[in-house]
Amino acid sequence: MNCPSCGKYYDTGKSLCPECLSDARERAQERRDRLKAEGLCYRCGEVYVGDSSYAQCDSCRADNARDENKRYHQRKEQGICTKCGEREAKEDTTLCSNCLEDKKNLYDWRKEKGLCPDCGKEPEDKRYVKCESCRERVREAQAK
Repeated sequence: MNCPSCGKYYDTGKSLCPECLSDARERAQERRDRLKAEGLCYRCGEVYVGDSSYAQCDSCRADNARDENKRYHQRKEQGICTKCGEREAKEDTTLCSNCLEDKKNLYDWRKEKGLCPDCGKEPEDKRYVKCESCRERVREAQAK
């Protein structure tokens, strides 16, 4: 297959040859960085209002959430890891053994650092391991 950008032959299954793909990724990252620095949504370029920690407008955040939800359910239905999408999910879970191990390591690391092991925020009340919002989420799940 010939690269539509430079015309070189390649056989990676991607839309561009490795060199052009690398250049495209670099340009995209530079664009995202520039837009974020200007206070614009890094996806669509519009001014975003609200929580500036997201660097995306509400519309793009909603689109991303919809896409992630769709991808999650497709992967779950196919029996593959819902996180990486590369390996078969272990029985009784939606993650592969590698992603389960990564998740456990992150949980343990956060807990060791005194952070909420679920989300990574610092717990408001030091008497608890988890932050208030994660404790509330657990309480709601248990109430169902």
